[in-house]
Amino acid sequence: MSSIRVLYHNYSPCLNLPGGGFDRSYWNVAPGYSYVDCAAEQGYATFLYDRLGWGLSDHPDLLEIVQLELQVTIAHELIYYFVLAEFQIIHSRMS
Repeated sequence: MSSIRVLYHNYSPCLNLPGGGFDRSYWNVAPGYSYVDCAAEQGYATFLYDRLGWGLSDHPDLLEIVQLELQVTIAHELIYYFVLAEFQIIHSRMS
């Protein structure tokens, strides 16, 4: 599970969620206009993803499937994963 994680400063990555009708490129527009670059320069990892129905993600029916509750559930699962992965890394270091 931890093989896809990148740790800087022993923190979990910042989970960047674009709002409105934007995809993940909102956070990484261009050199000099990039939250991702700025965070990396400070030693922080970021995690970007396209919400369901936007960008390069799947595009199921927006009225029947892609609802706020599902978007929140997906974000919650990602946060849970990062917290669990962080716990496993810390636990393995202490063992």
